[in-house]
Amino acid sequence: MSRTAAVDFLCRNGWLSRVDHEFRNALLERGVVRQMRRNDLVYRAGGPAGGLWGVASGSVIVEVATDIGGPSISHFCPGFWFGEGPVINSAPRQVTVMAASSCQVLGIQKSDVDEILRAQPEHWRWLALQANVSTLHAMAIACDLLIRNPFCRVVAMLLRMSGHAAGPVSQPAFGALHMSQEQLAMAANVSRTVLSPLLNEMETAGLIKIGYRKITITDPERLRQAARTRP
Repeated sequence: MSRTAAVDFLCRNGWLSRVDHEFRNALLERGVVRQMRRNDLVYRAGGPAGGLWGVASGSVIVEVATDIGGPSISHFCPGFWFGEGPVINSAPRQVTVMAASSCQVLGIQKSDVDEILRAQPEHWRWLALQANVSTLHAMAIACDLLIRNPFCRVVAMLLRMSGHAAGPVSQPAFGALHMSQEQLAMAANVSRTVLSPLLNEMETAGLIKIGYRKITITDPERLRQAARTRP
């Protein structure tokens, strides 16, 4: 994907599609598109404060740990933005982000965002919007993880992480998760021994297709209905 195509995609999808055109243009003028390979690190928890990142193609995995447990991970599709926390509070990075597959990300340095906001303080509202989007994403994931039935919880996470679940901003469904089954088990808070037969059941029913470090959602509506009707 060319830089023009990556920028056009981000303008039409996700957080950037909802901001003022002056703010959007100022960010994009300073943004740099990076091509990343699977497992390439965007940044690591504990690293210095940095800028904003948007996923133009492919997908990323976000990993977070707490004092008690973890790490917990989630998978995010094109149109997803992240990194606004340190822009707001200048604190070290709180999560680790890496490429889940070959992907393109647009990065905007913190110093550039700071410059834009100093020149036009009213643009802070758009950064606040992104913080709100991130909060809503986190709340949705937390609600999915509170589902008691393991089958339904795994389905909820598959739909969420592939972009087939309703979210706080418009972004296209990705259709596939570039994750190992071990990573999916971590994301859905189940053991591998619980997850494996559930995935096999879904594949036998034609709801998903299991590949090497990849799970493709072949029929999201039937998958959603299977969870709704699960005893």
